[in-house]
Amino acid sequence: MGFRPHLKIMENQLTPQEERPDLSLEYALEARGTNKRNYVFDYGESAKCNHGSLKSLVKGTQLYRCEDCNYVFSFVAAWQQPMHHAFVQGLMISQAFAKEFGYEAALEVAHRDLGQLDGTPQKPALPDGMTLEDTWKLFDKVDVTAEDGGREELRELYEQMWELPSEERKRRIAELRTSMYSGRKALEEKQRAELKGKETNAEAVGEITDGENSDIGDKVSSV
Repeated sequence: MGFRPHLKIMENQLTPQEERPDLSLEYALEARGTNKRNYVFDYGESAKCNHGSLKSLVKGTQLYRCEDCNYVFSFVAAWQQPMHHAFVQGLMISQAFAKEFGYEAALEVAHRDLGQLDGTPQKPALPDGMTLEDTWKLFDKVDVTAEDGGREELRELYEQMWELPSEERKRRIAELRTSMYSGRKALEEKQRAELKGKETNAEAVGEITDGENSDIGDKVSSV
């Protein structure tokens, strides 16, 4: 969703000539010129930001600015790894947990809300009644080529599958599985039809080739 400046901050915006006696962590600087943007930092909002848009401050450095909240992060290069390595690592960590504590314990953890320091529940990794493969297929439906990168669709997905009452989630999951099955069945039928078409074409080509070869043989014999 992203953080956007609050009106109350801009009303209290500073100029270089002004001082804030309360030394507030909030800071706002009105844009100088029509081709610049306001600088706004709201500590409370920034602390809640998910930092979904990070941009390098200077190419070659380790500093990245969140375009939504204006926090600056430093990423140490030694911690970098390809995304598919992180994916495989996550799977192997889950396997290590299952090895130590068992299959049923792994399922319980995957479907359980986790507590957080602020007392609010964190969404479970898997919605009620869904397997890991079901969840992958769920995220596969998100169109990341959309103008917003799929953010709105992803938000709606979370609301539907994680934040609805349990009974409603089960109904949505049942509908999704039916849709997945229908889509898979249609794909399988299409693939079978294409394969059958290829086999038919191959047979037709074979008959034509045999006919041509027979004709050539007759011509050679006549010569």
